[in-house]
Amino acid sequence: MPRDHELVLVGSGLRGTGHVTARLGDLTQEPAAVGDTQAVVPVPEPLPPGVYPVRLVYGLRDGDEHRVVESNAVPFVRQPRIAGPVRVESRVVTGGGLVSATLAVPLDLPVGDEQRARLLLDELDPPAGRATRSYQFTAPYPLGERPDPKTVRVPVERVQPAKYLVRVQVDGAQSPLDVADGRFSGPAVDLAAS
Repeated sequence: MPRDHELVLVGSGLRGTGHVTARLGDLTQEPAAVGDTQAVVPVPEPLPPGVYPVRLVYGLRDGDEHRVVESNAVPFVRQPRIAGPVRVESRVVTGGGLVSATLAVPLDLPVGDEQRARLLLDELDPPAGRATRSYQFTAPYPLGERPDPKTVRVPVERVQPAKYLVRVQVDGAQSPLDVADGRFSGPAVDLAAS
Protein backbone atom coordinates (compact mmCIF):
# COMPACT_ATOMS: atom_id res chain seq x y z
CA MET A 1 0.00 0.00 0.00
CA PRO A 2 1.50 3.33 -1.03
CA ARG A 3 1.80 6.42 1.15
CA ASP A 4 -1.35 8.52 1.86
CA HIS A 5 -3.74 5.57 1.53
CA GLU A 6 -6.02 4.07 4.15
CA LEU A 7 -6.14 0.41 5.02
CA VAL A 8 -9.61 -1.17 4.83
CA LEU A 9 -10.10 -4.33 6.89
CA VAL A 10 -13.13 -6.43 5.96
CA GLY A 11 -14.63 -9.17 8.12
CA SER A 12 -17.47 -9.80 10.54
CA GLY A 13 -17.99 -8.61 14.10
CA LEU A 14 -15.23 -6.01 13.71
CA ARG A 15 -16.96 -3.37 15.85
CA GLY A 16 -16.87 -5.67 18.86
CA THR A 17 -17.28 -4.10 22.27
CA GLY A 18 -15.00 -1.74 24.11
CA HIS A 19 -12.32 0.54 22.72
CA VAL A 20 -10.92 -0.54 19.32
CA THR A 21 -7.40 0.22 18.07
CA ALA A 22 -5.39 -1.21 15.21
CA ARG A 23 -1.89 -2.60 15.55
CA LEU A 24 0.33 -2.43 12.46
CA GLY A 25 3.58 -4.16 13.28
CA ASP A 26 4.66 -2.52 16.55
CA LEU A 27 2.66 0.70 16.00
CA THR A 28 -0.82 1.37 17.36
CA GLN A 29 -3.28 3.50 15.38
CA GLU A 30 -6.83 4.70 16.02
CA PRO A 31 -9.19 3.59 13.23
CA ALA A 32 -10.94 6.37 11.31
CA ALA A 33 -14.13 4.27 11.28
CA VAL A 34 -15.19 0.88 12.60
CA GLY A 35 -18.36 -0.90 11.51
CA ASP A 36 -19.52 -4.46 11.99
CA THR A 37 -18.05 -5.59 8.63
CA GLN A 38 -15.38 -2.97 7.90
CA ALA A 39 -12.67 -0.97 9.70
CA VAL A 40 -10.83 1.92 8.04
CA VAL A 41 -7.34 2.55 9.42
CA PRO A 42 -5.05 5.44 8.41
CA VAL A 43 -1.52 4.10 7.94
CA PRO A 44 0.81 5.86 10.41
CA GLU A 45 3.34 8.11 8.66
CA PRO A 46 6.40 6.77 10.53
CA LEU A 47 5.76 3.19 9.37
CA PRO A 48 8.65 2.34 7.00
CA PRO A 49 8.30 0.13 3.91
CA GLY A 50 7.94 -3.58 4.58
CA VAL A 51 5.50 -6.40 5.30
CA TYR A 52 3.65 -6.18 8.64
CA PRO A 53 0.93 -8.05 10.51
CA VAL A 54 -2.19 -5.94 11.12
CA ARG A 55 -4.88 -6.73 13.66
CA LEU A 56 -7.66 -5.04 15.60
CA VAL A 57 -7.24 -4.84 19.37
CA TYR A 58 -10.25 -4.58 21.69
CA GLY A 59 -9.86 -3.20 25.22
CA LEU A 60 -12.64 -4.64 27.41
CA ARG A 61 -13.66 -3.89 31.00
CA ASP A 62 -15.10 -6.72 33.04
CA GLY A 63 -15.83 -5.17 36.41
CA ASP A 64 -12.49 -4.00 37.79
CA GLU A 65 -10.56 -6.20 35.38
CA HIS A 66 -9.25 -4.90 32.03
CA ARG A 67 -8.94 -7.48 29.25
CA VAL A 68 -7.48 -7.22 25.78
CA VAL A 69 -8.77 -9.29 22.87
CA GLU A 70 -7.05 -9.31 19.47
CA SER A 71 -8.39 -10.24 16.05
CA ASN A 72 -6.56 -12.60 13.74
CA ALA A 73 -3.58 -10.98 12.04
CA VAL A 74 -3.46 -10.43 8.30
CA PRO A 75 -0.41 -9.35 6.27
CA PHE A 76 -0.14 -5.76 5.11
CA VAL A 77 2.48 -4.49 2.63
CA ARG A 78 3.71 -0.90 3.08
CA GLN A 79 4.94 -0.23 -0.45
CA PRO A 80 7.71 2.29 -1.20
CA ARG A 81 7.54 4.40 -4.37
CA ILE A 82 10.46 5.83 -6.30
CA ALA A 83 9.98 9.57 -5.79
CA GLY A 84 12.24 11.14 -8.41
CA PRO A 85 15.00 10.54 -10.92
CA VAL A 86 17.50 7.78 -10.09
CA ARG A 87 20.98 9.31 -9.96
CA VAL A 88 24.05 7.52 -11.34
CA GLU A 89 27.10 8.21 -9.15
CA SER A 90 30.72 7.11 -9.60
CA ARG A 91 30.11 5.53 -13.03
CA VAL A 92 33.03 3.47 -14.37
CA VAL A 93 33.21 1.56 -17.67
CA THR A 94 35.43 -1.53 -17.64
CA GLY A 95 37.63 -2.68 -20.52
CA GLY A 96 34.83 -5.05 -21.61
CA GLY A 97 32.37 -2.16 -21.83
CA LEU A 98 30.45 -3.16 -18.68
CA VAL A 99 29.26 -0.45 -16.28
CA SER A 100 29.82 -0.25 -12.52
CA ALA A 101 28.31 2.61 -10.49
CA THR A 102 26.33 3.53 -7.41
CA LEU A 103 22.64 4.24 -8.00
CA ALA A 104 20.98 6.72 -5.63
CA VAL A 105 17.25 5.97 -5.52
CA PRO A 106 14.93 8.55 -3.87
CA LEU A 107 11.88 7.01 -2.16
CA ASP A 108 8.67 8.49 -0.78
CA LEU A 109 9.18 6.79 2.61
CA PRO A 110 12.20 6.76 4.91
CA VAL A 111 14.09 3.46 5.08
CA GLY A 112 15.37 2.38 8.49
CA ASP A 113 19.09 1.83 9.03
CA GLU A 114 18.49 -1.86 9.84
CA GLN A 115 16.21 -2.60 6.88
CA ARG A 116 17.32 -4.75 3.96
CA ALA A 117 17.07 -3.18 0.51
CA ARG A 118 17.56 -4.62 -2.97
CA LEU A 119 17.69 -2.95 -6.36
CA LEU A 120 16.04 -4.67 -9.34
CA LEU A 121 16.97 -3.64 -12.89
CA ASP A 122 15.12 -4.89 -15.98
CA GLU A 123 16.18 -3.77 -19.44
CA LEU A 124 13.74 -1.37 -21.08
CA ASP A 125 13.01 -2.10 -24.76
CA PRO A 126 15.59 -4.81 -25.52
CA PRO A 127 16.20 -5.54 -29.20
CA ALA A 128 13.95 -8.13 -30.85
CA GLY A 129 15.28 -11.67 -30.73
CA ARG A 130 17.22 -11.22 -27.46
CA ALA A 131 16.05 -11.89 -23.91
CA THR A 132 15.65 -8.96 -21.52
CA ARG A 133 18.66 -8.41 -19.27
CA SER A 134 17.81 -8.36 -15.57
CA TYR A 135 19.98 -7.70 -12.52
CA GLN A 136 19.52 -7.75 -8.75
CA PHE A 137 21.85 -5.97 -6.34
CA THR A 138 21.77 -5.82 -2.55
CA ALA A 139 22.33 -2.55 -0.68
CA PRO A 140 25.01 -2.57 2.02
CA TYR A 141 23.67 -3.86 5.35
CA PRO A 142 23.16 -2.18 7.66
CA LEU A 143 22.34 0.92 5.64
CA GLY A 144 23.75 3.01 8.47
CA GLU A 145 23.49 6.76 8.83
CA ARG A 146 22.65 8.60 5.63
CA PRO A 147 22.13 12.31 4.95
CA ASP A 148 18.64 11.49 3.63
CA PRO A 149 16.87 8.37 5.00
CA LYS A 150 14.54 8.46 1.98
CA THR A 151 17.45 7.79 -0.41
CA VAL A 152 18.93 4.31 -0.82
CA ARG A 153 22.36 3.97 -2.48
CA VAL A 154 23.13 0.64 -4.10
CA PRO A 155 26.39 -0.31 -5.84
CA VAL A 156 25.90 -2.06 -9.19
CA GLU A 157 28.70 -3.96 -10.90
CA ARG A 158 29.34 -5.32 -14.40
CA VAL A 159 26.05 -4.24 -15.98
CA GLN A 160 25.56 -4.10 -19.74
CA PRO A 161 25.16 -0.44 -20.80
CA ALA A 162 21.44 0.10 -21.52
CA LYS A 163 18.32 1.79 -20.18
CA TYR A 164 16.72 -0.12 -17.29
CA LEU A 165 13.44 -0.14 -15.39
CA VAL A 166 14.18 0.35 -11.69
CA ARG A 167 12.46 -1.16 -8.67
CA VAL A 168 13.49 -1.19 -5.02
CA GLN A 169 12.52 -3.90 -2.57
CA VAL A 170 12.64 -3.03 1.14
CA ASP A 171 12.07 -5.87 3.62
CA GLY A 172 10.01 -7.71 1.00
CA ALA A 173 7.90 -4.72 -0.14
CA GLN A 174 8.56 -3.82 -3.77
CA SER A 175 8.10 -0.44 -5.44
CA PRO A 176 5.67 -0.46 -8.38
CA LEU A 177 6.47 0.29 -12.01
CA ASP A 178 4.72 2.97 -14.08
CA VAL A 179 2.57 1.80 -16.99
CA ALA A 180 1.90 3.74 -20.20
CA ASP A 181 0.08 2.40 -23.26
CA GLY A 182 -0.09 -1.07 -21.70
CA ARG A 183 3.69 -1.32 -21.20
CA PHE A 184 6.03 -0.71 -18.29
CA SER A 185 7.56 2.74 -18.79
CA GLY A 186 9.40 3.70 -15.62
CA PRO A 187 10.97 4.61 -13.32
CA ALA A 188 14.07 4.12 -15.42
CA VAL A 189 17.79 4.85 -15.40
CA ASP A 190 20.13 5.08 -18.39
CA LEU A 191 23.41 3.24 -17.78
CA ALA A 192 24.45 3.62 -21.42
CA ALA A 193 24.81 7.41 -21.12
CA SER A 194 28.23 8.69 -20.13
